[in-house]
Amino acid sequence: MKGKRIFFAISAILLVLSIVLVSCGGSDPKSLAKQVYDLTQKVQAASEQQDWDAIVKLGTEEEGLKAKVDKLSDADRAVFEEELSKLMFGD
Repeated sequence: MKGKRIFFAISAILLVLSIVLVSCGGSDPKSLAKQVYDLTQKVQAASEQQDWDAIVKLGTEEEGLKAKVDKLSDADRAVFEEELSKLMFGD
């Protein structure tokens, strides 16, 4: 049961991370969306294996991506959000 709670906590953190990254204002927005999606997959896999060291290391990667997303223009941010939505939810 404890493992499930940790998994759901990590999933909630990933969702918040995605929302923060999408709401922030670089690089190619489609490429950034793919990088963010890949990072969420890595964090999810690490959390399932309870590899906390890997999750901490991935946090530094997240900081770098967030800095890139912060630099996106409004138009690029819209492309980023659309692409991330497609990748995460299969729209």
